[in-house]
Order: sequence, then C-alpha cells, then structure tokens
Amino acid sequence: MNLLFICSAGFAVFFIILLLATPVLLKKSADADRLRHLIHPNQVITKTSSPHLKELVARWTAVLRPRAGTRRSEQAREKLEAAGLRTSMQRDTYASVQGIAPLAGLFLGTFVRGNMMLACVVLGAIGYLGPDIWLRRRIRLYKAKLLRSLPDALDLLNICVEAGLGLDLAMLRVSDELALSHPELHTEFQRVQLEQRVGGVRMDAWKRFAERSDIEEIRSFVGMLVQSERFGTPIARSLSRFADDLRTQRRQGAEEAAAKTRVKIVFPLVFFIFPCLFLVLLAPAIISLFGIFKDLQ
Repeated sequence: MNLLFICSAGFAVFFIILLLATPVLLKKSADADRLRHLIHPNQVITKTSSPHLKELVARWTAVLRPRAGTRRSEQAREKLEAAGLRTSMQRDTYASVQGIAPLAGLFLGTFVRGNMMLACVVLGAIGYLGPDIWLRRRIRLYKAKLLRSLPDALDLLNICVEAGLGLDLAMLRVSDELALSHPELHTEFQRVQLEQRVGGVRMDAWKRFAERSDIEEIRSFVGMLVQSERFGTPIARSLSRFADDLRTQRRQGAEEAAAKTRVKIVFPLVFFIFPCLFLVLLAPAIISLFGIFKDLQ
C-alpha cells in the first residue's frame, strides 16, 4: 500500500512538472521564426494553438470565477499587463492556477506518510506562493527583453525619421520590422498605435506605455518625445542623441558586468575548482609518501 501511494505521488508530481514545463519547451524561438521568414518570405506564420481550447478555458473560468468569489482587481491586472499577459484567457488562467495550486499542494501532501501535516502545509504554501513567484520572474524577464530590444528599435526609428517619415508612420514601420526579432516591443508599439487610432492623444498613449513597462530608459525616451513635441525640437536630432546615450549606457553596463565577473568567480574557484586541483595534483604524492612511511616502519 505504501508503495502504491509513493508511485501515485511520484506520477502526480511528474505530470505537474511536465505541465508547467510544456510552455517553455514548446515555446517558439524568435530567431527561428526570423530565419524561416527570410527563407520563405511569402509564407504566413500561423499559430498552432487551438481556438477551441481557448474558448473552453475562457468559458469555464468565466463560469467558475463568480461562484468562487474571486474578482479581477486593478492591481492584479497591472501586474499581468507588466508581464505581457493581457488577454482575458491569460488572466482567467492565472486566476484559476492561483486557486488550484494550493489545493493541489494539499492533495499531494496527503500522500506523505512520515509527517503528513507538515507536508500539507509546505506543499500548500508552495502552491500558494508559486504563481506569484512565477509572475514576478515573468515581469523581470519581460522588462529585460524590452530593455534589450530598445536600442535596435531606436536606431531603426532614427533611420525612418531621417528618411522623411513622420513619427507615427515610423513607429508603424519599426513595429513591423521588430515583429520577429523582438515580439515584446512589437506588441507594445502596436498597442500604442491602436490607442491612437481609437482617438487617444499620442503623448498620453506613450505615457501609458512608460507606466506599463516601468523601465527608466523607456520613461526617459517618452519624456524626450514629450519635450520634442512641446518645444518643437527636431525629432530626428533628439532620437540620434538619445540613441547615442543609450548605446553608451549599454556599453558601460557590459563593462560593469565584466568587472563584477572577476569578483564573482572567486567563490567557485575557492570552493569547487581549487579543491579538485589540489586533489588531483597532491593525492598521488600523498599516497606515495604514505607508502614510503609504511615501508620505513
């Protein structure tokens, strides 16, 4: 009986880990999509996700949310938007996982026979805190991708503006060019363009983009656009100077990270590499000395 409980718990943990790792393993690479588009430029890239599954999940979550007593808070919506999760199905799925994960942890804790109460508490706490930890990590990665793609976008935007395009048309052109290499920034630019098309003010849309991203470089970029429009400064000159400053900051950040590597590598060297080297170099000599001393005795 104990073996049956252990096997069932092991299979449950395995399938949960497999379910959580499936989006990461099946995630499409932006570089692969870009190469595929270059090889077959006329081929339209279609998504493989099933719309019927999305409709089913959205329908069930819409039915269960009011009965479970959960509501969409503004703070939770802002966090999900900062992580790039903006569709209704994504928000409903995250809310469902928040409710199911602690119950799944408690259920798995009942299979532990040694200390069932402690296991239920620990696994339930992991299930309760796990979605929030995942969301914070997703927000951090999303911000890093936006920050990494910003210099390339500014260079393309500067080229388009100097070629004679207006800011809105240049943004649309840059957004199309970044669809494969930087899909996160492409989505943000598309949202800014859609807010302007429905009647929003251009600078208000850009300010909302800066608030969503919560990145200092993007806030500086939006502030530069606001000042250029307010005082009539040529946008091409402002973009060129801002792109130069951003590239300088990027180079300084790389130099700072390289300088920190010298300090960070000391601990692995002392605790992991040096003991192995000493063992390989000195162990034969020590064994030989022990053999000599044994013969002398």
